[in-house]
Amino acid sequence: MKVRKGPSNKGMILELLRSAEMRTRIELSQITGLSLPTVMKWVDEFIAKGIVLDGGVGASTGGKPPRLLRFNYQSHHIVGIDINGSRIDVVLMDLAANVLRNRIRDIGSYNSFEQVVSYVCQMIHAVLEGSGLERNDILGIGVGISGVVDHTTGFLRRFPAFGWENVDLIAPIQRRFGLPVIVENDAHAAAMGEKLVGIAADYKNFVYINIGDEANAALVVGGALCYGQGTGMNTFGHFTVDRNGLKCACGRRGCLNTIVTPGAIERKTREALANLRDGQGSLILDMAYGHMDRVNIYTIIDAAENGDALAVNILKMAARCLAAAIVNITCLVCPEAIILDGKLLRNSHTFLEELRGQVQRESALLSGNPIPIRLSSLGKHLCAIGVASMILNQFIENGGDSLSLRAAM
Repeated sequence: MKVRKGPSNKGMILELLRSAEMRTRIELSQITGLSLPTVMKWVDEFIAKGIVLDGGVGASTGGKPPRLLRFNYQSHHIVGIDINGSRIDVVLMDLAANVLRNRIRDIGSYNSFEQVVSYVCQMIHAVLEGSGLERNDILGIGVGISGVVDHTTGFLRRFPAFGWENVDLIAPIQRRFGLPVIVENDAHAAAMGEKLVGIAADYKNFVYINIGDEANAALVVGGALCYGQGTGMNTFGHFTVDRNGLKCACGRRGCLNTIVTPGAIERKTREALANLRDGQGSLILDMAYGHMDRVNIYTIIDAAENGDALAVNILKMAARCLAAAIVNITCLVCPEAIILDGKLLRNSHTFLEELRGQVQRESALLSGNPIPIRLSSLGKHLCAIGVASMILNQFIENGGDSLSLRAAM
């Protein structure tokens, strides 16, 4: 998938209609600088397609009252899919980014490509069955996946969770449903979801960061995803923050992935508990009933929220390391905000407040203005909504024209 471009004039008209409750043809002409006959021609086309509806009569300013126009958010629907190492999430979304139906399936630690494609197709069929929608009502299918995606072709180059390399997710899904399909990395999808239908709508430049099994990030500059060469910023988890730290899977030491992910924090905590001297204790062990193998990120978070010094210190140390990486990014790109997601950030007040304080103090010293730290707004279906929103964006930019099927390869 290519870097997002600006809309055509026709697309600009459609976006203005989508982003407001009501507009008039004259208003659209005035905002865009396009001639009224041009605006009227395109609006008539949108109405004929059912994308725009007549909203009744507006207030008169002395002459004939204008006809109001409103975007029809139910004119089309989109299927969004999130695939990660533990589950598949499939949603059916309208053009207002409302999730109308969804299916979630837990999957094991290893699945073949063919098996996962089969699951995905079954789940798509399940959300569409009984919806009353025809094929022409569906704009397309978006797949977000926690792997390395070649944005120029949509090929999945690497999916570490299942050991996949160089696989084509688009072709089998497109053959099965006859609909346009896009595949995008999950962090990129989530970032654009926030930009298109979430809390980043008014930001042109921001960084999205997700702390899950790995630390992943996406950079939006000028309202567009910044891919750079290759697949983008999803080597964020391999920012080195401690040269003397643990060895990472990449072969280097002290990467963020070895410090700030829930798994890394669990390992660090178990080591610290094993090294407690006689007479020392921790709420973490009490909450795990003395069983080291029951210590997980949630017991650590709960212990910290209850004032356990060991848990607090470990979470704050991890937060400071993440803050250092974020501040380094802000020195280069000067984002308007940092948008965060992940169970650690959502559940640990200790971690989030330490991170927010560090980033804001250091960014204020460097630029004079503290950078806002915000949590993602799109909830548990974030990635699926995000990749579906990328299809919505293409539809708007195309001026309401359907997306094309990818040619057989």
